[in-house]
Amino acid sequence: MISYIKSEAYRLVREKSYWIFIVVFTALAVAASVVLFVAQEVTPATDAFPYANTRFMLMNIITAILVPFIFLFQISQIVVGEEVKHHTMKNSVSFGVSRSTIYFGKWIISILGMIGVAVLSIGISVATMYLLLENSGSS
Repeated sequence: MISYIKSEAYRLVREKSYWIFIVVFTALAVAASVVLFVAQEVTPATDAFPYANTRFMLMNIITAILVPFIFLFQISQIVVGEEVKHHTMKNSVSFGVSRSTIYFGKWIISILGMIGVAVLSIGISVATMYLLLENSGSS
């Protein structure tokens, strides 16, 4: 089972659509920080823009932390798509891998793939947030 999961992870990391998925979510997270930064810079000094700080952005990140998991079907399509398109699942079965191992291996890789998307996009958005926005302190 472990070797099958490793092989599925290898296939997932080499898929171009997986990296496009990561880039899209990361770009959306970075765009939020950039929009808040630009709104703060455009606003005159007399009118303070209250949302261009790290507290507001962290609340948005915490609120939207489950959004990538809504798109779990897309990752499962990336994981299973090639085997369905080329009818190669029978090769794994004929090699001696049980269908339950195939199913649970793909399920585990789908979950780990989404965790990877979440960690990368949240990490990059937090870094961008602290680079662009005013630090609101520990509160």
